[in-house]
Amino acid sequence: MDAELKYCVDQFDGANFAVWARRIESIFVAKNLDKFLSKEADETKENEVSASKKAYALMLSFLSDKVLLSLSYENTCASIFQKLKSTYLRDGAVNQILIRKRLAMLKKKKEVSMQENLNEVNGLVNQLKSCGVKISDMDIIVYILMSLPPEYDSTKSAIENQPSEHVSLKFVVSILLDAEALLKDRRVSETKAPRSESSNDVAFPTNQRIVVCFKCNKKGHIARFCDKTVVCHHCGKLGHKKRNCRYLTRKKPPFKEEAAAVSFVVGEGEVKKFIVDSGATSHMCSQREWFEELKPSSGTVSCAAKSSLLEVAAGYSVLFKDNKVIVKGKNKTIVLCELSSKGQYVSDFIPTVSNTFVAETEEAELWHRRLGHSGNHALRKLGLPISDSFCENCVLAKQSAEPIGIGNRRRESAPMRMIHSDLCGPVEPATLSGECYVLTFVDDYSRFCEVRLIKKKSDIAVEFNKFLKVNDTVKRIRCDNAKEYVSGELQKVARNAGVEIDPCPHILLS
Repeated sequence: MDAELKYCVDQFDGANFAVWARRIESIFVAKNLDKFLSKEADETKENEVSASKKAYALMLSFLSDKVLLSLSYENTCASIFQKLKSTYLRDGAVNQILIRKRLAMLKKKKEVSMQENLNEVNGLVNQLKSCGVKISDMDIIVYILMSLPPEYDSTKSAIENQPSEHVSLKFVVSILLDAEALLKDRRVSETKAPRSESSNDVAFPTNQRIVVCFKCNKKGHIARFCDKTVVCHHCGKLGHKKRNCRYLTRKKPPFKEEAAAVSFVVGEGEVKKFIVDSGATSHMCSQREWFEELKPSSGTVSCAAKSSLLEVAAGYSVLFKDNKVIVKGKNKTIVLCELSSKGQYVSDFIPTVSNTFVAETEEAELWHRRLGHSGNHALRKLGLPISDSFCENCVLAKQSAEPIGIGNRRRESAPMRMIHSDLCGPVEPATLSGECYVLTFVDDYSRFCEVRLIKKKSDIAVEFNKFLKVNDTVKRIRCDNAKEYVSGELQKVARNAGVEIDPCPHILLS
């Protein structure tokens, strides 16, 4: 019966020897010829010699012509199989490193299904196992997750946040196959969903109602905003407003270069005072000696007031502050005048200089201290001497504190075991329901943060009681040494729940 069984195995051509050898070993076991794969037949026993010849013939039927040419000196099944193992089953360190590198660099392509990607990972893992390497299921899970594209990031995060005792190879495979099915269904629904030309990408699409105006029968607006009902108050026609009427002629004010507005002094006597902030384009005065250069001009003149009007030259700025007029330049600041009882800033053109100092020293260290310990780059820009001397205050100001703690901090190995908590507030303005304090719960393992709002500090015990009922795996609460955390009410809640409160100083001084 066994002799009549036929096995369809592709002839070995030099590729995937580990898979081919596994099939050959199973076939030889089924035919009770497996011992001839590892040892020669006893020539004194006729039955073993006959079975060995059958094993030899069967082995030759599973080899391609190219491989048979390299086995011309092997005439038994055992010698052929051992020769193939030594040739194609490379179990050295270099081969193991190459296989591990292929596993680490393996990436799932978009056109490859999840099952095909898993089969490829399993094939490389089997090659490692055939080299005598022991690989755990957790290592295989790591290689599978490393091969996933970015669209599976949420699935990877969900698997990584699972407790270690719940994560198994079978569990991960089922999760990934389900995630692939969900992604395919989402792509199909997105391609089949109708989209309008004017629709934008939104997180939650809704069925938009097409608005039609019943007056003009056009889409996109209602009758209230229809131009058919708008009447122009200029031409009396429908469809536009007066500001958009094409029959409306707008008169533009004429402008001539020679007719610029000029402010000047009208009256008798000598005028030696200026009014600041006139808003005039040009200014005039009767004091010829105040000007260094004069040019003749002609044009329309308009009266302003019985005092002269001052113009500030380019490069200066005017600041009205504390009822004073301050003119600022690049190198000096001038206080022109103060607000008078009539509500005008009248200057007698005798400016008082403020914040202007004449330095008679060329000492670089003194300039360095005067300018707030500025560096040589800033001093050089100001045209001041630079210094290469040692400044102790600069060195002390630039010192940095040493880091608190040495080495990596120990983290919890499972979520919701140690919680970091803190209270912020009072925050103004309060919420509509009166909460003005913010209470936070941060998981030490996953850094997941939960925020709750409370009205007063004494409500911490109530919120902690609710939190511990939902998260019964919490063993320790890390908090500062504030009064609301070390009070008797919160200690009582923690003691009933079997939770340790671990306070630390709320201010760490280095």
